[in-house]
Amino acid sequence: MQDAILRMKQTIETTGISRTSIYAKITPQSKYYDPLFPKPLKLGTRSIGFRASELSAWKDGLQRVA
Repeated sequence: MQDAILRMKQTIETTGISRTSIYAKITPQSKYYDPLFPKPLKLGTRSIGFRASELSAWKDGLQRVA
């Protein structure tokens, strides 16, 4: 079974986090960088996606901490 790749719009809907916050979480120079947030996959010259299973695991980790 293949893991679904979520584009940015789907990632925003799944996580409830804004586009700006997602980019802040994946940019190491940002003060909001989250090394546990899933790494993006380059889909084209100007598009990225995230593995659905990795986003789900990240969300589950947040719920265990809270």
